Amino acid sequence: MKQTRQFALVMVVVTLVLGSVVFAGFESQRQQTIERERVETQETARIVAERIDYMLEERTRQVRIAAKDPSMRAFGTDEQRRALQDFMNETEFDTAAIIAENGSKVDIRGVGQDTRHSLVGRDYSQRDYVQHALDGEVYVTDPFVADSGKQIVVISAPIRADDGEVVGVFGASIVLNDEAFFSNIQRFDTDTQSVFVSADGNHLYEGTERFNRSITATETVDSTGWTVRVERSREPLESELESNLGSFLLKEGVVLFVVIVLGGVGAWTYQTHLKQARRLLAGFDELEEGNYDYDAALGGSEEWRRIDDGFTDLREALADRERELRRERDRFAALFENVPDPAVIYVTEDDGAVVEQVNPAFEAEFGYDPGEAVGASLVELLSPVDDDPLPVGDGSTAMEVQCETASETADFLVRSATLGGDGDPATGCLICTNITEQKRRERELARQNERLDEFASVVSHDLRGPLTIARGNAELARDDDEYLDDVLAALERMERLVDEILELARQGRTVGETTEVSLRRTATLAWGNLDTAGADLDIVEDVDFYADDGRVGGLFENLFRNAVEHGALDADARSDEDAAPAVAATDGAVAEEAPDGADTPGLTVEVGLLDDGDGFYVEDDGVGLPDEEYDRLFEHGYTTNPDGTGFGLAIVESIADAHGWEVRACDGTAGGARFEFRGVRFE
Repeated sequence: MKQTRQFALVMVVVTLVLGSVVFAGFESQRQQTIERERVETQETARIVAERIDYMLEERTRQVRIAAKDPSMRAFGTDEQRRALQDFMNETEFDTAAIIAENGSKVDIRGVGQDTRHSLVGRDYSQRDYVQHALDGEVYVTDPFVADSGKQIVVISAPIRADDGEVVGVFGASIVLNDEAFFSNIQRFDTDTQSVFVSADGNHLYEGTERFNRSITATETVDSTGWTVRVERSREPLESELESNLGSFLLKEGVVLFVVIVLGGVGAWTYQTHLKQARRLLAGFDELEEGNYDYDAALGGSEEWRRIDDGFTDLREALADRERELRRERDRFAALFENVPDPAVIYVTEDDGAVVEQVNPAFEAEFGYDPGEAVGASLVELLSPVDDDPLPVGDGSTAMEVQCETASETADFLVRSATLGGDGDPATGCLICTNITEQKRRERELARQNERLDEFASVVSHDLRGPLTIARGNAELARDDDEYLDDVLAALERMERLVDEILELARQGRTVGETTEVSLRRTATLAWGNLDTAGADLDIVEDVDFYADDGRVGGLFENLFRNAVEHGALDADARSDEDAAPAVAATDGAVAEEAPDGADTPGLTVEVGLLDDGDGFYVEDDGVGLPDEEYDRLFEHGYTTNPDGTGFGLAIVESIADAHGWEVRACDGTAGGARFEFRGVRFE
């Protein structure tokens, strides 16, 4: 519209005149004045930092030169004492000391006689400035509080012999509380400027003035890292700016009058023609924010009334659409909140899926508050075990995933659905149904079926042989009693076979509550429950570990029985000295005698900790087994003993698996068989 262009032109002229003529010059002058003050303050801070740096470098040079004086290494002599006193007379250090190579203080100056006598001979070897100097460094300490209560810095240097070897330490201290050290920066403290020096938050020097409003600059002392802060009052600067403003406004008064007149003309044009355009733009902003109650109330010309009618129709249509969308969202939200399974809504971004919302069931199952969950990574929140994939962005699909909940590792059936429309970010919903109990029942049923199969195999094959022998020998025993021994042996083997089959059948793949048990006590009790045939038990070391006390005892009994039955060397290869049965106690415990009737002299079974501390081992020094046999040791029914059942080591493996341990058979250090158990929890 023509009037709109006219108003825009007037406002451009007003803005240019107001900005360039009235304020441009003053603002430039104001910024230059402030910048000048900032530069001067920063320059002051730099000068102060350089002066402190120079003072410390000069003091360090004095210490380095004094340490090279041959008199300083004449420990305990008048020559050394004179050299130390001369140093104090010629420098501005507060104290100076000589420390021998062993850290003992030899002499100190700058303190009273009583204090000197109390300090000479004291051990200073643990002081950092002593250690650095003994390592050949010239060292400046951070500020610290000395025994005198004063804050000091110590500069130390090595005292070297003619061959360059460090034979002592020369150190001198500066009292920072004393104004003498900072005297050459005091002139920067004025009634409008203050200087502050600090190190790691400790104030070393503080100016006398404090200002409510100030310009501040900081610099760092290169050699020590101390911070120098300079504060300059803003009051003189503000007074100068106010004076400049008054002068400037007086000069530009006529120009301001013209600007005001032009502004009045522009205001009239705005009020009658463009105010409605502004209301219309505001109305669109309200619609964008979701406020559909806004009334633009446009009037005046016919053109503006038609625009007002069109805006009203648009507002009502958008309000109806918003109400429909809200009803749909409310229905979905109610369904989402009341789903009994954990559910999560996510959005896929460049770096992965991010959580937007979780339902109460998810909070209870995984132990997260909504504040923790929203915005977090979906993978980190669900914590899939073994990096199991999640069905994210795959449309409608389902898969089984193991995840870490608030209390356990659980199995879930994770179902996904895509929510976002075309052009929207990849938004989806996951519903996680806990199927842990179902999977546990499936695994238990599989184990039960496996044990039933083992029972059937044993009953149909392994027990039939001993029964046949017993029956045949019993028939023969009617005429000759010597066959009764074979009958009894066969029946005993049947009894042991039945016992071990029952034990194997009762061993689950999990254990109940574990308690802290002793390796020595458990192994000794298991050894005492067996006829060890004169073999020796050597418990190398004792330790407490967590296990099911009753079941771990069965583990040791089967291992010991296997060692005695399969590990015994040929009787001719054993000496008479090895025949004494005993339970060895290599760490000081009292040995226990083995049962009478020993007939495997010289066999030793050893129990101890693995070298890496991850578990324990049981090994014997018997004949061992060929390498190819170790792969079959834990098979059900496998045995190299004609009278064995082949279930002892299968029971061992079952108990180890129930505890979460890893069992491995290998050659022993003495040539026999060795069984290692890893993953044992000791604390």
